[in-house]
Amino acid sequence: MRNLTTLTLALAAGVVAIPAVADSNLTPISPSAIKSHQAAVAADALERNKRVRAAAPAQGGGVATEKALAKAGDARPGTPHANGFRTYPPSCAADPLPSSVSGPVLAQARVPLLAKDAYTLDPVGVEDVTLTVWRLACSSSGELTPYNGDGGANSLTLVSFARDTNASPDTLVTFPLLKASQSGSDFDDASRVRPASEPNTVISDTAFDSPMPDVVTYSLENYPYVGYRSFFFNYPFVLRVDPGLSNVNPVDVPVEGYEPIQSEYPDAFNTLPFDGYAAAQWVGKTRPDDGLLVQISEQWTGTGADATYSRQLVFDLLTKDQNGNAIWLVGNAPFNEGGRSITMDAFYISGPRPFPHWGKVTFTFPHCSRLDMSFTPDGGLPASAPVINGSAEYSRLFSANGMMCE
Repeated sequence: MRNLTTLTLALAAGVVAIPAVADSNLTPISPSAIKSHQAAVAADALERNKRVRAAAPAQGGGVATEKALAKAGDARPGTPHANGFRTYPPSCAADPLPSSVSGPVLAQARVPLLAKDAYTLDPVGVEDVTLTVWRLACSSSGELTPYNGDGGANSLTLVSFARDTNASPDTLVTFPLLKASQSGSDFDDASRVRPASEPNTVISDTAFDSPMPDVVTYSLENYPYVGYRSFFFNYPFVLRVDPGLSNVNPVDVPVEGYEPIQSEYPDAFNTLPFDGYAAAQWVGKTRPDDGLLVQISEQWTGTGADATYSRQLVFDLLTKDQNGNAIWLVGNAPFNEGGRSITMDAFYISGPRPFPHWGKVTFTFPHCSRLDMSFTPDGGLPASAPVINGSAEYSRLFSANGMMCE
């Protein structure tokens, strides 16, 4: 599990704030060094598609072959596929990232960043800001994936940088270099971490030395370029924050492994909210003769100012009636975004419409590979109707293209 990684964290528990540096002592990384790094990244980007397409099939990407891509040429747009370099389940989060911390704070430290004049962008000193590291719980079905080598729990690792409330509006701070060490690996050029301001991206990045808002959240990602390491951010690692100044030391911040307990990460033990990732074909685990199709729709109804937006779950359950004949049980109902349980009226198909009422069904989504239904039939149903009581468990038959739900 997470605590088995052999990583020695010989660091003090508290990080001492580094005092501001006088203007004359500032030694920023030279423009030529920055341009050299940017040129190297651009060159790596040219190889990105080749590496992604070569590696992703082995990591669950399922993308087109190199031969087909070469034939199509550059005019061909991308097709949906899972990011082979992802560090968390794509179903864990969507844009925007949260602006405030939830769950336990894994690490918090004062880190130095280069401060610049907000108007001229000239360096004016070093400003200490507060770095915070925390995690969002993801679905943890126990499957082995590119970001989970032991079947344990998974999370999305987030960081934020916050200026003090009394920070001068006439200055701004710039983004540092972020690097990681895991299992004793070096803090070299290959150790750079990709900070993205929106999740589920492949190359989205935050440029070193770019101006930062007062408070912003980033997800920690791997670079999909040749020559960069890939990190498992669910395991212990050390995050290095480097302002890029030759006379200001970087700050190393240890981050513990992810081993959730219910009091700290309740979402890791809760059912999942319903969204498009629940839309799939499911097969009965406790009712092996059943086949279940679930769709999640979204639509606007009405026009103009009276228009309303809604999501709804639509289901078609192929089961058997009391005589052993195949029959469909169907229904649909709207739900609020973030809803974790849906109860609706169910009808069985027996001749032309209107279909006879059957009873009530309730859906829950324990994790990405499992869907549960609870059945409450009406009394006095005819033999042409199915009779199902209690709860049943269904397993995902396959994943939709590009919709990798763990």
